[in-house]
Amino acid sequence: YVESGVTILHQGQSHLFTLLELLETVKSRKKIFDVALAATLKEHGIEGLYTVNTADFAGFAFLDVKNPL
Repeated sequence: YVESGVTILHQGQSHLFTLLELLETVKSRKKIFDVALAATLKEHGIEGLYTVNTADFAGFAFLDVKNPL
């Protein structure tokens, strides 16, 4: 991956606080992995996400979610 040009995002120091903040907006705890991903994206200032599971990320106002298919 190092030579592919892909940037790997790591969870930073504020990840837990961002995760807890976003968990307050989600009704189902079954979405913990979606919320964790959204928290990582928010922490890095990423505002767009391509996924076929657009409904899982619809509640995150900071994300522009698109289905690539």
